[in-house]
Amino acid sequence: MLPLDYATKKSYKILIYRSTIKYGKILKIEIPPLPENYKVITYKDLPGRNFIKLEEYKIPVLAKDKVHYIGEPILLLVGPKIAELKLLYKQINVIYENIEISEPEIFYTKSVNIGTSEVVKDVIENYKSLTGYINTPSWNIDSKFPHGSFSKRDSDMLTNYVSTIWTSKLTENIQAITEYDEKKINIVSPVITGEYEHSLLENFTSAIFTSLAANILKKNVLFAPTSEDHFLYSSQIYGLSFLWKINFNDSNIIQNIEINIKMDCGAYPIFVEEKALRIIHGITSFYKHRNIKITVTAYRSFNPPSGISEDLYQSDALFFSEILNNKIIAESGADQLKWRLDNLLKKGYKNSSNSVIRREIPLYDMLKNIGILSDFSRKNSSIKLSNNRKSSIIHHSIKRGIGISVGYSGNNNISNKKDFSSSSITIQLEKNNKVDVYGNFLISNLEIYNEWMSVIISILDVKEDDITFFSTNEYNTPNFESKNINIITPLIKQCCEDIKSRRFKDPLPLKSIKSVRRKPGNVWDPEKWKGSPYKTSSFAACAVEVEIDKRKLIPIIKEIWLEVEVGKILNKNSILKTLNRDINRTIKWLMESKPHMENGKWDRNDFYNRTFIYAKPVIHIYINESIKGKTSAKGIGTLVRNTLPSAFIQGVSQALSAKINSFPVSRDKICMELKKDEV
Repeated sequence: MLPLDYATKKSYKILIYRSTIKYGKILKIEIPPLPENYKVITYKDLPGRNFIKLEEYKIPVLAKDKVHYIGEPILLLVGPKIAELKLLYKQINVIYENIEISEPEIFYTKSVNIGTSEVVKDVIENYKSLTGYINTPSWNIDSKFPHGSFSKRDSDMLTNYVSTIWTSKLTENIQAITEYDEKKINIVSPVITGEYEHSLLENFTSAIFTSLAANILKKNVLFAPTSEDHFLYSSQIYGLSFLWKINFNDSNIIQNIEINIKMDCGAYPIFVEEKALRIIHGITSFYKHRNIKITVTAYRSFNPPSGISEDLYQSDALFFSEILNNKIIAESGADQLKWRLDNLLKKGYKNSSNSVIRREIPLYDMLKNIGILSDFSRKNSSIKLSNNRKSSIIHHSIKRGIGISVGYSGNNNISNKKDFSSSSITIQLEKNNKVDVYGNFLISNLEIYNEWMSVIISILDVKEDDITFFSTNEYNTPNFESKNINIITPLIKQCCEDIKSRRFKDPLPLKSIKSVRRKPGNVWDPEKWKGSPYKTSSFAACAVEVEIDKRKLIPIIKEIWLEVEVGKILNKNSILKTLNRDINRTIKWLMESKPHMENGKWDRNDFYNRTFIYAKPVIHIYINESIKGKTSAKGIGTLVRNTLPSAFIQGVSQALSAKINSFPVSRDKICMELKKDEV
């Protein structure tokens, strides 16, 4: 059951009154007379602190003296009927004093030299330099479920029904804001959440609003978010701005690369360091050129809070890496596929963390395979030849392009101060053949849950109804999905195999405990910029063929070839289902997805512009089970979004014979490039 399923019609409802200006002082709030059983809650009514704490950052619960973005909560209207709340909403008047926006506040900056400490210096006699910019788009991840929250007030207990994997941090925040006894706060989440970490802020604010109102009014309170609420508290990702410079010597060999990145954190950012480090690692990717200086600057803007994406900007960085490589390839006149194959890192080279690669990376074979399967070389040569011809016949022909890329997905967070990768599983087989499973896991989706069930049933020969999972986890990090796949699943199997080997030798009950801990020598050191930033990495190669519709002025994705490396295959159907879902979600990322604002307010009826990419592509998926039987499973993570977008943009660029530096690719841009072909 989802949180809203627990609510009753008699529950009190919440409506949020939000700021209509970007930045300014609140001079006065005019509130009409309130009917019986209705209340307005402002920051003055909060028993405890007025902020949600995530990591070292603080997000106000309700605006106090200033507002920092359009849509920031100022007060809560609470009462039994939502229709009455809407009438009261119209009678509230907030008087502001606009404040002139000054220079953006810098939250965090990080510079790293990849190569040697003095490698990025101005070359005294540059043969030439290439400079430019690349932008990635702003977007947000839609939640799969109607989030919201329901807080139930039973005598001295406050029970909150909400979908979240951060139960301990949520309890801490509710206690600090409501000053309710922490031992009497109970968080109830669905057994299988089906959600990822990106809904963190939406879940937190929903739960805190209802907990606060329930504690003040002594009533059961329901918060069912509107589309505006969902948008403002979804994972807001504002894209990245890349300024780059490549210096060559007189032999046309790259001497160094300088990259400056700006990251918009929104009004109240979270996980800034983690995002910055992932960006740096993502940009350097798995290519040989290592004379690179990267600077990431994160700054405050007057946008809604910046959330956490599924990969914390790594896909944006990999997109940039592949596009930048494409510019280097174009400058050298090399073949796209051959250049990439020749310049991929191999065993013995240093990677982006200045550590030597000890095992052969499967990217070379994967990229070569995708090149063959997609017939990349022939298509690429044919398209380039057509684009070089200047005739009226070519003008009326179909404009096509093909792009190719590689990517990877790092599992676990980089900047954790603690070792969150330590895991332990305990399985006990009782005398009545019941099986109890204890561990620091979270059942994050039905497919993994079914896989665990299947493993236990097949090895111990027990019934599904006799298996019970008990999570002892206190998650302080969003990364649980990959942990479930590549750590928890093998541990469950090991425990079952151990019990099976003793089953008819030792008396029941039988208990088995298996654990894994990260070796200290592999722990990432951000100061020395050395070590293993991720416990494991998964890899992918992708080719995308596109066509430009000259009438509709839109790019059409015709065909996709994708190969992923997953370690040991646990459930092939589950992998295929996940990859197909991620392809569809990634195609949405390639579409326009900006909220519509008018007269200082978000449009209540239409939060998104119309999409302009049409795609029902033929999809080919190939699963690479590296070193069969000798490696553990790996999480797929965001392999699709780390590879498909850059291959797509390369294909569009080739089809238009243009330099596309960002996406979405607007109709105006397509129209402008097509006009150049007019005869």
